[in-house]
Order: sequence, then structure tokens, then C-alpha cells
Amino acid sequence: MVLSSEDQKILQSFLWYMTARKTALRTALKFRTPLSTGDCIDMRIHYSNYFINLISAVDLIFEQKKFKDDDLQKTLHSQFSFEDFPDGKSNYLYIHEIRNAIVHRGLDITANAHIKNNFVLIIAPEKIPNRLGSKSYKSFAKYLLDIIRKCESTICSIMFSFLDKNGIFESDIDTKSSEEEYKLSIDQNKVMPEPIKKLAQKIGIKPEWILEGHQHLIKNIKDALRPFEIRDADLQ
Repeated sequence: MVLSSEDQKILQSFLWYMTARKTALRTALKFRTPLSTGDCIDMRIHYSNYFINLISAVDLIFEQKKFKDDDLQKTLHSQFSFEDFPDGKSNYLYIHEIRNAIVHRGLDITANAHIKNNFVLIIAPEKIPNRLGSKSYKSFAKYLLDIIRKCESTICSIMFSFLDKNGIFESDIDTKSSEEEYKLSIDQNKVMPEPIKKLAQKIGIKPEWILEGHQHLIKNIKDALRPFEIRDADLQ
């Protein structure tokens, strides 16, 4: 598969979302009691950003026409199934509506919690309604941390397999298209000082640089898709 520069921008956005979700989770898990008012606000922000970025990454791939023939949504709904909670579609819509409730209705995802060894165990909302309030979806775990663990182990694997199946990890980049876009970006840049712009135009960009950048992007996507390991020992 040969990707256009526009395809590469989509992958860069996907990488951003998946990397940001890891950063948000890594930071959220550092909080310990006693918590200040500022700590409570920051913790809420980071747990919220985990779901915002994770679901945004999945939705971004849903929207791509390049992958239209492969039903990622059907795969998610069938594989996001767990013991005692076999309805994968309902489970996925639960976390999707958590994201919507955070973004559109200001849901405080950290409103209820238990404390264990100074670690804040957030209690997952028992039910989450959709935007219209016509349906609601039940939680498939008591604690938000267990919801997140299941997201990490399942969604990351599904997304990796999906991108691999679509040839993304073995893809090449259209170097000519990328080179033309680079030249155009330099020509249209209104912030770059003229001497620097002339130097950049003179140097240009080599095809091997473009290929190396693409390979680096693919490597980073693979790294970002590795599930975040949450060990009980780290939460003591």
C-alpha cells in the first residue's frame, strides 16, 4: 500500500491520540491521598482525557474511506465482550458515551471513589445515557481502573490487527506528493523569515528523508498501540 501525504496526516493524528491517552493514564495513576483541591481537579482531567483520546482515535479510523470495506465497528462490538458482560456492543457504547458525557455534558468521571492504600479507586458510573437520554448502557466493572484495563487489553489489540490487516505497517509513502507538499508549505509560510525560507527552498527535502520519517511514524504507532500495563504492585 502506498500512502499519500494526506493518509500520513491521518496516521499522525491517530498517533497523537493514542500517545496522549497513555500520557493521561500514566499521570492519572500517580495520584495518592491526601489530595488537595487542585489534585482532585487534575486527576479528573487526566482520567477524562484517557477516554477522550482513546475514543477519538477509534472514531478517526472509523471515518476513513480507505478502510470502509473492513467493518471495524462490527469487530469491536463482537470482541469487546467479557465474562458476565457478554454484550460487546453495549460495553463499547458505554465507554463511547462516557467520552460523549465528558465532552458534551461535563461528566465528573472521578465523582465517586474508594481509597485503598492511599490509591484512589474511582467507581465507574453504573449507567451512562446516550445524548438523547433514550438509552443507557451499564458498566461492565465496578471500578474505572478495571474498565480501563479491559480497554487497554482489547481495543489496542483490535486496532493493531485492523491497521496490520489494512497494510499500514508494510506501507510506503508517496514521496513525490510529500515533496510537493513540503515545497508548497514553504512557499505559503507567512511566519518564516525570508532568509530562512530561501534556504529551506534551496535545500529542499530528499526522498530518503521522507521514507525515514514514514518508517519512524509506523514504529511510533506500533509502540503507542502497546497496552499500558497497570500492575497492582505499582498502585500500592
